[in-house]
Amino acid sequence: MQDYTNLISENYSCIKIKNNLYTYKINKNSFYNSSTKTNTIRHLLSNIDNKFDIIVLDTPPNITDEHLAILNYLNTDYSILVSTPQLLSFQDVLRQYTFCVKGNIKILGLIENMKKFKCIECKHEQDVFFDSNIKKECEKYNIDYLGSLDINIEYGKKSDNGEVIDEKIFKTLSEKIINLI
Repeated sequence: MQDYTNLISENYSCIKIKNNLYTYKINKNSFYNSSTKTNTIRHLLSNIDNKFDIIVLDTPPNITDEHLAILNYLNTDYSILVSTPQLLSFQDVLRQYTFCVKGNIKILGLIENMKKFKCIECKHEQDVFFDSNIKKECEKYNIDYLGSLDINIEYGKKSDNGEVIDEKIFKTLSEKIINLI
């Protein structure tokens, strides 16, 4: 397992990042049934060698076997919801919100992902999806809106190479989340 200790800027030197892609070799043509997915998650969570304050788990939308396994095998205190700027996506998030509330998991807030795209050539910003005003939807359901992330080609390149994305928005979101915990 590769250790990305102290990759984050000096202000966050206490944060350690571990790559979780070491767990299993993945056959892209395989379909995993409920029990296989649950066992894989249990295996992953049981092999965590350190006590972490924060573990980031990117899960599929809606309520899935993955969510149930995480709830059963991990003592989860907090959750951050993520939605694209589409009402259909936000409806899935509302189901996850209800799931978390029933599981006694405190919702720290919502991050809107893929809100805009900025052209590299002309610097024009364009909404990726029709603006469904996710911030207003959050207010309606009493969910704290933490902020939004735009699509940025450099984010993908850097994360694929294990490089730090040293952007103000990530620092701002990190500070908000840390202050909520």
